[in-house]
Amino acid sequence: MYRVLFFCNESYSLFPGGEEGPRFGGAELQLYTIADEISKNESFEVTWLFTDSKKYNVSSLSHPRMNILERKPPFGRNVPILSRYFNRKRFIRKKTLLEPYRSYSPDVIISTMGYLAEDLKVEAGLTGAKTVFRVASDADVNGVRVAFSKRPEQILRDIASFDSVVVATDEQKTNLRKVRKGPIVKIAKFTKMSTDAPSTPNPKSILWVASCQEIKQPQLFLSLAKNFPSEHFVMIMPPIDKKLGQAVSAEAAGIPNLELIYEQVPREKVAEYFASAKLFVNTSSVEGFPNTFLEACSVGIPILSYAFNPDDMINVHGIGLCANDSWSGLVEQCTVLLSDKSLLEEKGRNARVYFEQNHNLEKIVQDWTSLIASVVDDDNRPE
Repeated sequence: MYRVLFFCNESYSLFPGGEEGPRFGGAELQLYTIADEISKNESFEVTWLFTDSKKYNVSSLSHPRMNILERKPPFGRNVPILSRYFNRKRFIRKKTLLEPYRSYSPDVIISTMGYLAEDLKVEAGLTGAKTVFRVASDADVNGVRVAFSKRPEQILRDIASFDSVVVATDEQKTNLRKVRKGPIVKIAKFTKMSTDAPSTPNPKSILWVASCQEIKQPQLFLSLAKNFPSEHFVMIMPPIDKKLGQAVSAEAAGIPNLELIYEQVPREKVAEYFASAKLFVNTSSVEGFPNTFLEACSVGIPILSYAFNPDDMINVHGIGLCANDSWSGLVEQCTVLLSDKSLLEEKGRNARVYFEQNHNLEKIVQDWTSLIASVVDDDNRPE
């Protein structure tokens, strides 16, 4: 029996509501689904540790096969003042988050949070657990500073010290290999989005789906909509960065061919938006391997990307076009795709074939269970 603890700092993608709304995709959702699938295997005992229960009612996320743990800050407001003082002193001295899994004693801890990698290594050392890191973003391994990543070089070194690291692309593996000699395992990502959503006979919309963050560069999509006034653009952007969201909403109000959905949309409804789209657009400056790429490919929708093209997949598999970080290129390539219906349909068919051949959930789960067993047993770990 392998005792596996999945550790994640953000869990709001797993909840139907909340002030900040759910993410569409996200590394957390990927990891949770893997945990869910692995828990079906009788050789694995799976526990999920939540750390953001201040925002959400974690107890509402019950699971028939998975243990749910909740981290409570050792010096939070609900802790007596004297206890807070001594807990803080212990925290500073031992550099530990005083996690509740001490008594659980997992064989392996799996995380996808780069900026907490150092803390997790300390915690794992106290329990003797092995560690696996799932790279969530290229920023984890290429030293790019984004959002809360105040020390990208240190984060990279912390990730490199894990017993094994899982990547989604060869590019991530190459960057990580510069600082890591140990195992780096490439495991594909997946989507559980229904491919049986009712398809639209003549899909018309140009779709953008991402959380409201600067790195997603939503303004580029607004500008693209202005350049194609005869096309219908749909933008699904749940609130994250409220200041940015207000600016995007204000600009979107003046674009008559743009439909902005600036609210929480149930995940099962996202499939319907993809099914009625003829083109998916990504404008992010930093990604890992976007779940939205897979969601588009799973229903045969070509991709137009402003900058991001993991392992050159868009060109290699003929599933769309990439502008290589060029605004004029984005407009030009959008024109090419929209003016040639047969080309658009061909790339859509290629996208579906690519998805079927490369992102089988059953194989992905098998890859994960094999990795966990090899890390715990510490022999013949895959390279």
